Amino acid sequence: MKKLMSVFMVLVLAFAMCGCSLFATSNRRKVNLEEVRKNRGVLLEVTSHPQGPMKEEDVERYTNTQKVTYDGCAYNPFNTMGVKMTDEEFLFIYEFCLDAYEKDLYKDYSEEVDDGTTFTFVYYDENGDSHVLYDGYCYANKTLTKVREIIGKYSLD
Repeated sequence: MKKLMSVFMVLVLAFAMCGCSLFATSNRRKVNLEEVRKNRGVLLEVTSHPQGPMKEEDVERYTNTQKVTYDGCAYNPFNTMGVKMTDEEFLFIYEFCLDAYEKDLYKDYSEEVDDGTTFTFVYYDENGDSHVLYDGYCYANKTLTKVREIIGKYSLD
């Protein structure tokens, strides 16, 4: 048992030393977060749009926009002060935006769903120009879901 525990500890130490984490991507960039945070404005905006039959006032009530700003804060309609994200989660969101934009990752992606909620992911580059990364259902895509979950956990409603 002691030998197994020692092997486990060595593996944990090795993962910690090489920077491996749950948020690791296969093409990590060298990113200076302090430089990124010098930018002003919105980095990513994710808007949910309810689909299916409902009254217009219900559509307006259930449409929701969440934002991540370049300073590393998350906002939603109920949280106008912003909540500081962890460096790791902010870096994941930042790299997601750059990868999705530069590689046009979701150009041909779509899901066939009858109703529920569609999402619009809009990236704002360092010049403030907007770029729609994806617009549609995203129940099956792990990365899009993870982005929504990360931003959503900073909601204070």
